[in-house]
Amino acid sequence: MEKEKKKSSKKILIITIIVILLVIVVISVILFRKFKKPNEDEIIVKDSYIDETDINYLHKETVICEDGSIYGFLKTERSGDEKYNYKGKVNKKDLEKIKEYSKNLDFSEEKYLKITEPISPVMPSERFEREILVHNDELNKNILLMSLEGKTTEKNMSENAIELTELILKYTNKQ
Repeated sequence: MEKEKKKSSKKILIITIIVILLVIVVISVILFRKFKKPNEDEIIVKDSYIDETDINYLHKETVICEDGSIYGFLKTERSGDEKYNYKGKVNKKDLEKIKEYSKNLDFSEEKYLKITEPISPVMPSERFEREILVHNDELNKNILLMSLEGKTTEKNMSENAIELTELILKYTNKQ
C-alpha cells in the first residue's frame, strides 16, 4: 500500500513538472513572438504612416511577414526605438493572394495616377505621409502601391495593385 502511494505521488509529481515546463515553453514562445522585431528579409508588406506638427508626432507602421504574421508599432515621440508588437495573422487564403498579386504587378510609370488637391493654408512644419510598399521577390525590391504626402496622392492603378491595396488595408487599417 505504501509503495503504491509513493509510486502514485511520483507519477503525479512528474506529470506536474512536465505540465509546468510545457506552460513555461508556451509562454516563452508567445512572449518572443509578441515582442520580436521582424527581420527586413521576412517583410512582404509595409504600411507606414507619419503625422507630424510642431506640437504632435505620430508614427504608425504595420508590416506583414512571409508567414502571415502582422507586427506593428506606434510612436508618439520623435526619439526612441520602434518597438514592434505582434498583432495577429493574415489568413492563409489572403496571404496567398498578397504573394500572388505582388508577383504580377504592373508598376510602369503610366500605371500611377497622381492627384494633387488644392493646397490649403497649413502650418509650414506640418507633415503627413503614408506609404504602402509590397516586396516583389523576383525583382528583389519594394514596389510602391500607394503614397500620400501632404495633399498629393500617388496610386498604382493596375488591376492587381488596386485589389492588393484593398486586401492589405483590410489588415493594416485594423492595427
